[in-house]
Amino acid sequence: MATDRTFKPAFRALAALVASTLAGTALASSPTSARSQCEIGAFVQETDPAGLNVRAAPNAKAKILGKLLPVHVDPEQGYRTRAEVEVVASDNGWFLIRNARDNADMTGQPERPMYKGEGWVSGSRLIVKSQANVGRAAPLASAPEVLRFRDGDTFDSSAMMDGGRLAACMGKWAQVEFSEGRLPAEIREKLQVSPPARQGLPAGRFRAWVDKICDLQETSCSGLGGDAQSDERPRRRDHVDDALQRIGIQREAPGEPRGVEFQRRNGDADPRAEQGGLLRAFHGLTEVVGAGCLTEFA
Repeated sequence: MATDRTFKPAFRALAALVASTLAGTALASSPTSARSQCEIGAFVQETDPAGLNVRAAPNAKAKILGKLLPVHVDPEQGYRTRAEVEVVASDNGWFLIRNARDNADMTGQPERPMYKGEGWVSGSRLIVKSQANVGRAAPLASAPEVLRFRDGDTFDSSAMMDGGRLAACMGKWAQVEFSEGRLPAEIREKLQVSPPARQGLPAGRFRAWVDKICDLQETSCSGLGGDAQSDERPRRRDHVDDALQRIGIQREAPGEPRGVEFQRRNGDADPRAEQGGLLRAFHGLTEVVGAGCLTEFA
């Protein structure tokens, strides 16, 4: 009995030492957390009709808190509208989002219900719209360039948005992983991708950090264009600008009277529209169909 009393503390100490060693080994071999804070807008690129799961923690086994809407495709014109979210943190390819919203102005339908609280979603279903013209090796304006268009164009085209997925974020920067398989041939030919952007990734993929993130699907954000920094607060612009440009119609320059002068490709002038008329472009035609959307707003 005395021998048992002598050895029990020793066995307990040895067991504790083994447990501590095993725990340390497990921690050393597990992926380290790479959580960082950020403040950017993103869009949900989910095609599953069931929607995108929002989870309580940054892993695929965490509790599902709710769902985000899948991409809405206009049945007549084919325009795509994605759910919009605020991204506030990232952790190993997962992103903490909040304040999800449907863009009823783009769908032309009442806002669809979805989860609007905080939660984690996979970056494989998030895309961003960057108005930068340079991608960098790190989230710093002084970091080396690793991505650029040969003609100096910016990254905010639909093709570039669709070709990338959110990989990480920090502050106002987003790291985007692009897949050449998702990019049209004409885009791939224009891109200059440095070797560091491909390092450690499967063939046909590359990453770059971009800033000047615009949270508007329907148009661009003023004050974010180009690679030079701007102190101007981004302002929303009328979402019909791009549609008008595609069919050869120009709006008045800022500061001119509120009316809008329309000009068709053939040089004929349409009557001056009343202030606030909403234009829709479809198959090369325009019509005034609403009110309140022709003037820029903050």
